Amino acid sequence: MSRSKHIAMLSAACCTFAGVALGAAPPTYRATMLGDTSTGRQIMVMYANRAGWSTGWVYSGDLPDGVYGFIASPEGDLQVLDLPDAYWIDIAAINDHGVVVGTARVQSRPTDLRYIFRCSADGACESIEAVGGTHGQVIDINERGEIVGSWADAVTGSWHAFKYSDEAGWVTLNDSGNTSNYVSDINDRGEVVGTTWISGVGYRSWYWRDGELSEIGTFGGDISRAYYINNDGVVVGSANTAAGDVRAFRWTKEGGIEALPLTGGAERSEALWITDSGLVGGVQSTGSMARAFVYSEPTGTIDLSTEKGTAAWDAPNAMNREGVTVFRTLDTDTYEITPFVYSPAFGLHDINDLIEGDPWFRIDEPAYVTECGEIVAQSSSNVELTQFHNASFLLTPIWPSDINRDGDTDLADYAVLQRNIGMQSDALRTDGDIDGDGDVDMHDASALIEALRAPCR
Repeated sequence: MSRSKHIAMLSAACCTFAGVALGAAPPTYRATMLGDTSTGRQIMVMYANRAGWSTGWVYSGDLPDGVYGFIASPEGDLQVLDLPDAYWIDIAAINDHGVVVGTARVQSRPTDLRYIFRCSADGACESIEAVGGTHGQVIDINERGEIVGSWADAVTGSWHAFKYSDEAGWVTLNDSGNTSNYVSDINDRGEVVGTTWISGVGYRSWYWRDGELSEIGTFGGDISRAYYINNDGVVVGSANTAAGDVRAFRWTKEGGIEALPLTGGAERSEALWITDSGLVGGVQSTGSMARAFVYSEPTGTIDLSTEKGTAAWDAPNAMNREGVTVFRTLDTDTYEITPFVYSPAFGLHDINDLIEGDPWFRIDEPAYVTECGEIVAQSSSNVELTQFHNASFLLTPIWPSDINRDGDTDLADYAVLQRNIGMQSDALRTDGDIDGDGDVDMHDASALIEALRAPCR
């Protein structure tokens, strides 16, 4: 599943990672521009799926006033979504089948009439009639085509969490009589997590499956928020203690709620995502300084950050199931934005340092990373900072194992390595020196065999 979620508040800094094993060479990235900005269009990519199809917003230029949605192929061909009467599009997600979902506003004020839309990879769209009410928000779509979100009742004004599919129609997930029920995420098994506001009590997070609702609970406080659920039904989020401290949690229906340990003198934490392999990512905070962490059973909590002066961190951020994470830092003294990609395998790198060639643009905003490691990202200016516009790019990883640089690792790469194995000095990546140590030997052959087994290489 292309877990199309932006994770707010993820942070990380540069350059040393205590407890994290680094050393593998990072990929370089081949940049493909999405669409054409020569007409003055502003293009802002937001999400992508496993196959490299992406979606986001396009506006200005040769388009009528308003904000429109698009879907773009891995080759960069961009199609504006065909949504009648829509003047403002809220893109929510794209799944691995290329289905884009969101809400469309059809009046001049943001709170006026909206409808849910679903579009296919060719840009053709259909509206889905709401379950009453005039406004709401779509959050996600899973690989089974189930759409989740929250919608306001036209009569009472209450917000209902919903799941929609063509087979089952509209299903209300939390009909407890509370006035504010919001969805956070859905996995590929159809399990849903969300948060409810209960007057006089506080925020409570919940888990839903097959009509059964379970409360996730707190650590004795009055607030819990669920953010993400993986395909094994493990939920992560944050919950308050009786003293008001905020702690990251991991929850399962069988085992209940569990606090994740803090490290490095942190005062509060939130768990924002969890991979199917169980790697948890989130944010730890001390005062106004936020630092990213990852957690797993074997390693415990690992603080990914070091001090970086007066740096601040901002969303959006995303992580795939291999732990590849994208985010940006903002130095509040210089206002310099630096986009990063991090992996437990290859460490932390400025994305702009890994782009092949001599690009005319500079990446400012990494938006999403797919399960195969493609990054979709935005640039708001060219390298001379004289022409401001929003352009978007698909960054396709070219791994060291792709010896012939054709975009994949296959037997053609093995043939090059086999031909050059035994080179003892001055070997290049294109000769088969995958590990970058200047020779071509069995270490390179082992790395190539491992890459051949990887589903995305």
